[in-house]
Amino acid sequence: MILNFNHENIIPFIGYCDEGNEIIIVHEYAVNGSLDDYFMKEENRRCLTWTQRLKICLGAARGLDYLHSGLGDNNIVIHRDVKHGNILLDGNLEAKIFDFGLSKSNNVNQPHTQVYTYTAGTDFYIDPIYH
Repeated sequence: MILNFNHENIIPFIGYCDEGNEIIIVHEYAVNGSLDDYFMKEENRRCLTWTQRLKICLGAARGLDYLHSGLGDNNIVIHRDVKHGNILLDGNLEAKIFDFGLSKSNNVNQPHTQVYTYTAGTDFYIDPIYH
């Protein structure tokens, strides 16, 4: 699924390694870490200005809009685990959505586009209606 993503706010996939019982996904390095590095560590909380925070929010929203608006053959992707730990920041503090391990892909033209499955994601981040 991640091979098809081509958006400035989605972390680029580089490749993978599959040896023995280990599978490793390789993606672009986000030099500024994840957003939770800034909000979970007291010493980093004041590092981001309100302008930078707004820029990060808008970047993440553009990435989600890309996933939800249709990819290629009218496919959409539901991330299912959007949280500050899965938003990485590049050298310009641009938001990059990351970690598609729980994601589901669906065709927009299907009459029922809801994802029917067991709930997945991180507690406190799951939409209560979905849960």
